[in-house]
Formats: sequence, structure tokens, C-alpha cells
Amino acid sequence: MKNIVLRLLIFGVLAIVVTMVVALLIEKIYYPNVAEQVDKVYPQSNLFYVGENQSYNCLVLGSSRGLGIKSPFIQGLGKETLNCGIPGGGVRIQQSFLQYFYNQNNSTKQILYFIDPFAIQTDKWDYTWYLLRHEPFRLGFAIELLKRVNLKMLGIYMASKIQAKGFTYFHYYRPEEEVKLSERDTAAVQNVINGLYSEADEAVTAKQMAVITKTIEIANRNNSKVIFCIAPTLLGEEPFQEKLTAFLTKLKETHQVEFYDYHNLYNQPKYYPFFRDYSHMNTDGLNHFFKEQLANKL
Repeated sequence: MKNIVLRLLIFGVLAIVVTMVVALLIEKIYYPNVAEQVDKVYPQSNLFYVGENQSYNCLVLGSSRGLGIKSPFIQGLGKETLNCGIPGGGVRIQQSFLQYFYNQNNSTKQILYFIDPFAIQTDKWDYTWYLLRHEPFRLGFAIELLKRVNLKMLGIYMASKIQAKGFTYFHYYRPEEEVKLSERDTAAVQNVINGLYSEADEAVTAKQMAVITKTIEIANRNNSKVIFCIAPTLLGEEPFQEKLTAFLTKLKETHQVEFYDYHNLYNQPKYYPFFRDYSHMNTDGLNHFFKEQLANKL
């Protein structure tokens, strides 16, 4: 029995070492000058840009509704902002990014957290296989995943580093090619909502809220102010909207966070061209939103 355990331990260590070596070689061969291309590309990776001993004005967390804020084409964003959001905005994975960020002796004055109602009704966005495929391998982040998500997600993260799909840390991005909506199809909107909330589970909500609260406490210990933002969409009132609003309103009192609800800000037809789909703003929309609503709060 002891020999089996020892062999498994040796195999695990060797797997981690091989993964690290392969991942580093990929970075050196495929992305030697990534820092020089930041103003030309849309970063898909977060960890590629998390260095050490850096001070930021703002760290962005949350779902894909805020991912465009990392684009170099958002006017006035500046290099003092770092975005570590991911599709779905899984709250455990986001907490892992945040703790890793602080573990590298980085600091940020404030955290802009894009949160959505679906973030509190399911935990699937912490356990979906493709969420971390664009992230380079970082041992410290792997440890945080193991502590804050689970062993399975750690294995998925490691395995993706030796697959071709794990090589795409960024892609070239042309805002002029983005879709601009001209109308709102209520049936299509309902299909989007049905997809987002197909796995709604009231029993999970309390656990999701506890993780979010823990994330705030981590930020507070590191002297970062947390600003929650519900981003504009064309979905109207989503399920769990009232529950999320009540939760964030309470956090304003108990944890001194700021909270801004913009979900219906651009729901008039004249603003439809600000969106590339019913859930996400395009670059024009993000520029307008950032300039008119966020810039004076950061």
C-alpha cells in the first residue's frame, strides 16, 4: 500500500514538473514578445499579464460582460487597470485569481467586480472545462485552484497546458468588425435567459454568496475597495435579479462595498447599436459606458 501511494505521489510531482516545462517552452517559443503587442491584441489570458510587485488603480473581476474592459481599444483605460475576468465569472475561480494576484505582492486601490444574477444561481461556471484553457501554467495559481475550487478543475487546468487549444493566450482584435444590433427580438432574448438559467438551484445560492463575501474579505485585508457593477444588457429583468440586488445592498452596509446597477441603462432602441448580442456590449458601447458611468468612479 505504501509503495502504491509513493508511486502515485512521484507520478503527480513528475506530471506537474512536465506541465511546467512544456508550458514555459510554449511561452518562449510562441509568445516571446507578448508585452510589445498588448496595444494590438485582445488578451484572452489573465495570468500572462499578472506580474510581481505591481501597483494598480483598478483590478477588474467578473464575467464576460466586463471582459471588454481589458481591451486596448477602451479609451482612457490606461495601464493602471488589469482585468482578470473570465467567461461566466465563476466566483471560486475569480477568488483564486485575486488571491494569486495578491500572493505575487501586487496591490490595487480598487476592484471593479462585474457580477450577474446567474452568478448566484449555479456553480457550473467554476467547473466548466474550457474556462482556463487560455491561461499559462502558474504553480501558485494551481495551488489556489486546488484550495478554492477542487482537484478536478486543477487537473483540467494542467491538462489544457499540453493541448493545442491551450496555446491561444491572445488574439488580434478589430473593433470595426464587431456586430451592432439594430433590434431586440423578445423570443431570442427569452432563449438566452433560458440558457443562462437552465441549471438554477436555490440551494446553491447561499454557497455562492458566501464565496463572494469571502472574496470581499480578502480584498479588504489587502486594502482594496470593492465596487460591484451589474452591467448593461438587453435582457431586461433576469431571474435572481432581485435576490442579487438585495444581497449587494446588504453588503454595502456590512462590508462597505459600492454597488451600481446598470442592467437597464441602455434598454432603449437608440442604444441597441451599443451591443454585439443581448448580453454583451461592443467596443462602442463599452467606450460610452466607461466614459459616462465608470470613469468618475475609479
